[in-house]
Amino acid sequence: MPDWYFQQIEYPVLWSEIELTIPSYWEYNVLLQGYESLVINTAEEVTVPAPFLPARDGTDPVYKAAKRHYAVQNIPALREYEHTNSLKNYLSKITFDIASYLSPHQSYRQNFATTCLNDFNYVIVNAEYEGKSHLLDAAAAMSSIGQLPTYCFNEKGFCVKDKKTFEWLSLMPDKSAAQMHRYEMKLAADGSLEGVYKARYTNTEAMLLREALADMKPDDIKQYWLKKHKGLTIKSFKITNLDTLSKPINIEAEIKIEGKTQVTDKIIYLNPIFYDNITENPFKAETRRTPIHYKYIFNTDISVKIDIPEGYIVDELPKNTTLVLADNSAKASINFASKPNQIELSSKIAISQHTFKQSTYLDLREWYNVVIAKQSEQIVLKIK
Repeated sequence: MPDWYFQQIEYPVLWSEIELTIPSYWEYNVLLQGYESLVINTAEEVTVPAPFLPARDGTDPVYKAAKRHYAVQNIPALREYEHTNSLKNYLSKITFDIASYLSPHQSYRQNFATTCLNDFNYVIVNAEYEGKSHLLDAAAAMSSIGQLPTYCFNEKGFCVKDKKTFEWLSLMPDKSAAQMHRYEMKLAADGSLEGVYKARYTNTEAMLLREALADMKPDDIKQYWLKKHKGLTIKSFKITNLDTLSKPINIEAEIKIEGKTQVTDKIIYLNPIFYDNITENPFKAETRRTPIHYKYIFNTDISVKIDIPEGYIVDELPKNTTLVLADNSAKASINFASKPNQIELSSKIAISQHTFKQSTYLDLREWYNVVIAKQSEQIVLKIK
């Protein structure tokens, strides 16, 4: 039997109802999915006329059946949220998966399935070597051994070892994906900055960068970087390990940055996080009806050292901030420091949990608001 969807992605539903009578010859695994409450949810055993069966003892033939009745009311459309896996995973629906069949003319039951084994839709390999499991997808050119592509990420996968042995394995990456950015710059009185930039991408972040740069020549990669970083001029650019899938990607460049400061006669306003900061809160809605799901856990580490122009001193320096959600599931620390003729910034952002419940949504949304505000604060320099 086809699935019955109580909820839709595009349209709200005023009323959705299904009532069915299943002859006892058929057995189904019935799976209810979703977060909406049923206003009708009943199941009972009934007797149904069976004209296709021969009459016995002058009585009308009947058969036993399971009568099921389900309904929902006033369900909103399931909107596309940020950080959500497949919306079909959250739609309120009912699934019927045939488990067995017993013909009225036979004495044995034919078994088909004991679980809902139709939800499986993709195959990967689990290679065991020296007591460790290594997940592989031969179709993913940029993933290394043990590194699945993002479309394979899932809470669990069903691993079949042989005809009698099986187990559930996590398909989520267990290593945090990291971006590390280092700037050592010199600020000129006109507001421009020149210096050295170094970056390091690991695990899933490295895989995604390899996918983005696939088949690009060195000049193409340089142009790609310039488009992503407004106001950047590259004097030299070196990228290593791009083709070595098991290693992090490293970048080193000599750069010039313009347009990131405001300069008056005696004051320079400077936000030392030039790039790679969080500029927009992914959670804008007032409420959330589905869990928050990150494809992978990650951390972004930005450190900046800036030599300030001769004759200038630090007039205003933002306060240091540490933000931690429960269980350390989301952490942020943004610290500023000043030394003679130099300012420093350290920004560390980490999401260390794949899934957040709806009940933590407002806390996570506010966490993003504070991080965005702190990463946007400016340092004020003035002439002595």
